[in-house]
Amino acid sequence: VGKISNKRNQRTLIITGTIVMMMIWFFRFYLEGELTYYLLTIFSGIAYVLFSIPYYSGIYKIGKKEKTAVFFAFREVPVWMARVVVVCLALVFVENLEVLFLIAGIVYIYFLFWKRSSHDNNN
Repeated sequence: VGKISNKRNQRTLIITGTIVMMMIWFFRFYLEGELTYYLLTIFSGIAYVLFSIPYYSGIYKIGKKEKTAVFFAFREVPVWMARVVVVCLALVFVENLEVLFLIAGIVYIYFLFWKRSSHDNNN
């Protein structure tokens, strides 16, 4: 995937991985069965790699240009905020945790519009 990411448009790979991850989370909500969960987990791993390699490549390119503190804040703050939101939502939907699968799928919409920067055309 790294070689493909270097040769092709990284933005296209991020969008493709995002759409597949959204679909997997929605399928996790609607489909049941042990075999289904195993298959969705395998596809989720593949889609995550397809998404994460170009995404983190872009993040680390930003890190080369920025100060270390700014880079770590840019990379870690959204992750920690998402963790807090998930815990809060889990407490709210404690009776129906399956709703969190839908919410996880919806959250991936953010990555459909994510851009590394407005002046970088190499993505």
